[in-house]
Amino acid sequence: MLKNYLKIAVRNLLNNKMYSGINLIGMGVAVACCVTAYVNYEFSQSYDAFHEQGDRIFRLNSYKMVNGERQNWAISPRPMMEVLASKEPDFEKLARFSYTSAIMRYEEQVLRQPLAYADPDFLQIFSFPIVRGDAGALHDPSAIVLTDETAQKYFGDQNALRQQVVLTFEGQAAQMFTVKAIVQKPPMNSSLFFDAILPYQRIADLLHFEPDDWARWNGANFVLVSKDAEVKAVETRLQEHVRMANASNDNWQIDGFYLDPLNNLSDSMRELRGDPLNGGMPISAIAGPSVVAFLVLILACFNFMNTSIAFSARRLKEIGVRKVLGGMRRQLQQQFFGENVLLCLLSLLVGIGLAEIFVPAYDSLWPYTDMKLSYLDDYGVFVFLGSLLLFTGLLAGAYPAIYISRYNPSAIFRGKQQFGSSSLLSRVLLTFQFALCMLAVIMGMTMMQNAQFQREFNHGYQVEGMIAVPLHDAENYPIFKEAIANYPAVQNVGATRHLIGMQTSVSDIAVGEQKSSVRTVYVGEHLFETMGLELADGARLDAGLVSDRENSILVNESFVREFQLGDIENTFVKMADKEFRVKGVVKDFLQSSLWRRVQPCILRLSEKEQYNYAIVSFAGVDEKEIAAFLRGKWQQLFPDLPYDGFFQTEVIREARNINDSIQTTAIYIAIISILIAAMGLFALVSLNIARRTKEIGIRKILGASIFNIGGLISQQFVILLAIAAMLSVGMGYFSMNALLGSIWAYHVGVTPLPYFSAAAIIVLVAYVTVGLQVHKVARTNPIDALRYE
Repeated sequence: MLKNYLKIAVRNLLNNKMYSGINLIGMGVAVACCVTAYVNYEFSQSYDAFHEQGDRIFRLNSYKMVNGERQNWAISPRPMMEVLASKEPDFEKLARFSYTSAIMRYEEQVLRQPLAYADPDFLQIFSFPIVRGDAGALHDPSAIVLTDETAQKYFGDQNALRQQVVLTFEGQAAQMFTVKAIVQKPPMNSSLFFDAILPYQRIADLLHFEPDDWARWNGANFVLVSKDAEVKAVETRLQEHVRMANASNDNWQIDGFYLDPLNNLSDSMRELRGDPLNGGMPISAIAGPSVVAFLVLILACFNFMNTSIAFSARRLKEIGVRKVLGGMRRQLQQQFFGENVLLCLLSLLVGIGLAEIFVPAYDSLWPYTDMKLSYLDDYGVFVFLGSLLLFTGLLAGAYPAIYISRYNPSAIFRGKQQFGSSSLLSRVLLTFQFALCMLAVIMGMTMMQNAQFQREFNHGYQVEGMIAVPLHDAENYPIFKEAIANYPAVQNVGATRHLIGMQTSVSDIAVGEQKSSVRTVYVGEHLFETMGLELADGARLDAGLVSDRENSILVNESFVREFQLGDIENTFVKMADKEFRVKGVVKDFLQSSLWRRVQPCILRLSEKEQYNYAIVSFAGVDEKEIAAFLRGKWQQLFPDLPYDGFFQTEVIREARNINDSIQTTAIYIAIISILIAAMGLFALVSLNIARRTKEIGIRKILGASIFNIGGLISQQFVILLAIAAMLSVGMGYFSMNALLGSIWAYHVGVTPLPYFSAAAIIVLVAYVTVGLQVHKVARTNPIDALRYE
């Protein structure tokens, strides 16, 4: 029996290649989208999962209450870990981790090298595979640990172990370090990312601070707890150290410490402040692809159901004969359901093949992913594929099989049984199919608008025509400025400690009775005119005035709104037990990217000894020319220091690239949806014409024109398109607002253009699809139509 069912199913698929092919391609593309979304989700959930002791690794964080709201911070005092190592019995190993950079020299190579500091237990706590060398290398104060990629960059194919490199830190003489270990580069799904590691015991002398200074805070402290440790009890004991931390730092008061499990790190980072580590994927990047893939799958399933129902009209007599000869309804259900499941299985295989293209293509769009589709390493993918087959088989195949088996054989032979594209279910499915397709087009158009909106967005400072040059030493600033100031293309040169749009610090402040933590930007001379920052009220800070350096600040407009300041004159802000006069109000500027709203911010003059960057504005030359000029001058003045200048556009480049990737993904989803809908419509129109072949032949003999026939065929689709357009307007408005708001703080408003464009595109696709079929009918001889069947 099963063999017979299979033979009939294969025969029907081969005899109806066009309709089978349409369903096969549509469902296959949808399956490929779902597999891509699955791989994306699995990657997001795999952050830090490769550490063998991950269930026992915790991060030591702090929290503080601000205006009744708890703020979690990824920092704790540097010396606290040493105290815990001797006093906390449930901590087996402890490791601090911190980022810095230095100039690294090996032979003729001189580069600015990102570095990390870590305690000796770091490589025992975490499972970063050691390629060569000793896991205890960080016990040696003169050791440096490199990743295999960094070792390749400096030493090529030669053995890097026991090679010596020279590191120069700001304000320090050059010091030599020996490569004692090579580890694999951390994967993209690691919260901890590094190129080279120095022993943490060197951080105090290299960065000029006392090792037991509790006012110094570290951004990543990790502990390995014992297997039988009670984490809640440990957290209770940690509160004993709050008093010591607060006593050492009047500018930063906390309310407690807590332990954050490593397995939860990528999720908790989204709400964590002051975190220097590599955060997990945003929620929108996880949920978005899954929702879109599901909608594409639903679209393909509706298409499959509609085609199956319409195609069943061509098999009415077959069904009638089977019932007359004693075929039971259950047997017919099994046959038709088996045929649909077979087609779903073939679609699954097609989808698996397409996923080999979709996954790497999707992965290439994002700078923070390294997704791979591996069937051998991830057995969960087989469970997912099995679930996908079950879902599509039941959704797309069950209803047609159940409904078709209800046909009355006597009604079939009398010609009374009508079932196909004119049924209520088919019209409902087709309407939702059009609506989902329009929704996809609306999304694509909206993302295109948003990309343009964000490219033209006013950041509150000058982005184009700006170069930031790391100074390596603040004393280099006046020398470099004097050397380049007279170049015709250079308009202004300024200095700063924090780079606008990328760096800030955080300070506890009080305005009257209101207390809060706000961002603080330390700026230098001529920065306002160089970067185009604008004042809304008051006056600029003058770097030449001692009173401005020591007693005055500027605040932004968000600060004024947050603290409900009226007239800024005689307004004072208490910070670090000292009152500062608000001299002016700066117009809001973006402190990071368009993903986050502008926060209340203070601008304060930096000491000249703390300048980190020279900021150069230019005009009248292209980027290559000004970069070559600045590089040449730098190398003349400071031949032992690398030139690390970069354009201010680099600060926002990642955000722009991600924005472009979202736009590209949305456009491709729209194209896929249009193709699936067009193929489904093509199949339905073809079946509709086939069902009405004799009627069309008679109408042609009686003088019907091609336009009459076109109207006859398309009238039901026009009504369905109109209903779908109304549905898509409502769905599109709410879904686009929710989608844009979940990704960006600043985004384009919802406008009518995407809705009209979506409707126009779908109508055009429908017109072309129906028109091609009608044109084909118009060329046929009506006599042939009357001989149909």
